[in-house]
Amino acid sequence: MEKIKVMLVDDHTLFRAGVTMLLQLESDMLVVGEANDGQLALELVQKCKPDVVVLDISMPGLDGISVARSVLDRLPNVKILMVTQHENREYILRATKLGVAGYLVKSAAADELVTAIRAVHNGRKYLDATVTQVLMEAWQTGEQRVESLTDRETEVIILTAQGKTMKTIGELLNISPKTVEFHRARLSQKLGLKNKSDLTAYAIKHNLI
Repeated sequence: MEKIKVMLVDDHTLFRAGVTMLLQLESDMLVVGEANDGQLALELVQKCKPDVVVLDISMPGLDGISVARSVLDRLPNVKILMVTQHENREYILRATKLGVAGYLVKSAAADELVTAIRAVHNGRKYLDATVTQVLMEAWQTGEQRVESLTDRETEVIILTAQGKTMKTIGELLNISPKTVEFHRARLSQKLGLKNKSDLTAYAIKHNLI
């Protein structure tokens, strides 16, 4: 059985050690790398090629939100699971808008972390009760669009609607044309749109351009 490759990014050594010991008890999981700051995380993720990155928000240098954005841009198939002490709505909304696969507070039980890793690896979202409540309130107040586009998806749809090619969009956003194509495909699937003309019409309808 192929194991789920997990990378841990947290500036607390004891937390990383505890999670490593926890995951060693799981026959389907393997810790392939650890980082104690954001910059090191970006370097290691390219080498370790993890399936799931367990990522804290508050760290020296680059914070977890910035790390998540860079990882999702460069390696969109990697699943990001935020595991943090932060429960305030600003962090939750920023992280979920980026497109992270899961968000778990550190007060959660150990077995919930294991469940969350398996869930995001299998393509499902995992949000604990606190996060779900914040998102429900945000939707009710209109802070989150119904379609819940990420920042990057919004940038891609705007530039597409402006007639930019995938190569040009990649250069403007500092990502590869292949990553632009991935975002376009995800937009089409998420919004039920078939082609570039549909994306453009959507952008106009929703006052994005």
